[in-house]
Amino acid sequence: MPFQLRPYFPPVFSTPALENAPDAVFRPAPRDGVAPENFHAMSIFPEYFKIAGQWHLARESRMDCVAVWDRGRIDVREFRRLRQGELVAVGRTEQGEEGILVHPDGFRERRVARDVFAFRQGRSRETAFSRDYDELYELLRHERDHGKVVWVMGPAFAFDHDARNAFSRLIAGGFVHAVLAGNTLYTSGQLGLDPVSGELAAGVEAQAKQALENLRAVLETAGMDFQDVTKTTVFLSDMGDFAAINAIYAQYFTGEAPARSCVQVAALPKGAAFEIEAVAVK
Repeated sequence: MPFQLRPYFPPVFSTPALENAPDAVFRPAPRDGVAPENFHAMSIFPEYFKIAGQWHLARESRMDCVAVWDRGRIDVREFRRLRQGELVAVGRTEQGEEGILVHPDGFRERRVARDVFAFRQGRSRETAFSRDYDELYELLRHERDHGKVVWVMGPAFAFDHDARNAFSRLIAGGFVHAVLAGNTLYTSGQLGLDPVSGELAAGVEAQAKQALENLRAVLETAGMDFQDVTKTTVFLSDMGDFAAINAIYAQYFTGEAPARSCVQVAALPKGAAFEIEAVAVK
């Protein structure tokens, strides 16, 4: 049976506890990079915040960040991106008592008993279970074929022999579109392949546009955009195409252009005429 993403089951907000829950409290950040006292630390799970009687879902879930009420929505911010005066959610409870609801069961089937998973109840949010690995592999295959996979890696994958070898096999299998190490993103080469059909676009200009769109998707997966790119390498099968692709390139890098290398190669994968890789820093 083909892999399918699990359906999402939102909380039942009609329960008395959630209907009667107070609004979440937001306090201004006292200075850049500093959250107010008693700030709410985000988890890996979907989280809701009650504002003016309505529950709002945070746009994304990111571990150990803060929730900011900004222009009518909940944004999730890293501390280093927090600015003085921004309104940060405060509160340390997670079941609606302070207008904050952490929802760990959203992607679990209804028949599965609820597994309480609270950071402040003594169980780590980062714990993995062996039963998850088969599903994780299927998810990776699905994302490889239908999206982009960005790995956030620590020192082990660079310094440990077995980790390096294992990660090399993932790269060879097409499971790595980019690696995020610290605040630096290293992308794999992007061809002008249609993400749906997997077919190569016709002609070097069409390939350049599609490859740059594919690069955009990788950057967005890591929470970045073209303005964060500091270095690109462009590979051409014919340097005579440089002027044509340079005009297209300039449509995507509209601000201060990153450093760039452009080289002609004997051949590219799948007979492509254009490939681009990038380094970005957030």
